[in-house]
Amino acid sequence: MSRMDHFRQGGTPFDGFLYADLGQDRAGNTVSVLSALARLGHDPWDEAADLSALPRAGARARLAEMLARFRDVPDCGSDPTPTVERLVALLPNASQLRFR
Repeated sequence: MSRMDHFRQGGTPFDGFLYADLGQDRAGNTVSVLSALARLGHDPWDEAADLSALPRAGARARLAEMLARFRDVPDCGSDPTPTVERLVALLPNASQLRFR
């Protein structure tokens, strides 16, 4: 099954992760993981798939590195550990992905 088949069916295994809130940006807008990844120049679905394929420790390290570069949400920069833990827990396991 291709990635696009999931879109046609109304969702992807990454939706919980991608649509999770990171906090508010300086303009007061709520920022999702999807928006943050896009603002960083990443394809959100590809990045979510790549993170899901990694061991959890690797996914935490990679996501923490990305969030460290994301300055749009001030609360992410102070201590990203709880945010990273919460977000990585929302990723599907590689075994749950049928199109990888």
